[in-house]
Amino acid sequence: MQAGFANARGELIAFSDGDLQFDLAELRRLLDRLADSSRPVDAVIGYRIKRRDPAHRLVIAKTYNAIVSVLFGLQVRDIDCAMKVFRRRVFEGLRLDSEGPFLSAELLIKLNARGVRMDQVGVTHYPRTAGQNTGASFLKIMRTFRDIFRLRWALWTDRERTLGRSSPR
Repeated sequence: MQAGFANARGELIAFSDGDLQFDLAELRRLLDRLADSSRPVDAVIGYRIKRRDPAHRLVIAKTYNAIVSVLFGLQVRDIDCAMKVFRRRVFEGLRLDSEGPFLSAELLIKLNARGVRMDQVGVTHYPRTAGQNTGASFLKIMRTFRDIFRLRWALWTDRERTLGRSSPR
């Protein structure tokens, strides 16, 4: 994802998972919201209307969202929903450090701290029919906590460098 962000050339950057849990045609909902000039935004974040995951995944996700919300003040319904679209300009000067599951949260935390205007749009979520979930392994959870605390510390000790050049509102 980092390489994709860095090498994007169009005006918009969008991404989604490839595990068939989202209908990519619903990306239109996010694009329509981005195009709504009556309430301008630079990023549209999907949230799963009815998340179709096992109970333990729902508990992990709610706990994770709550931790990130408390530590960073990020008010996003579904941090890791894998359907998002951004104006490319929000990435100018932005450095992303996480190489694991925390990357999406790091991106949203830094954009929020820079004052990037964001909105959220519901998307349909389907049961997994391809691939397998790897995000809830003990090692990845521990790496995520490490990344959370590294970013929290960096924002306290060197906020300007951590956020890079602020994007225009």
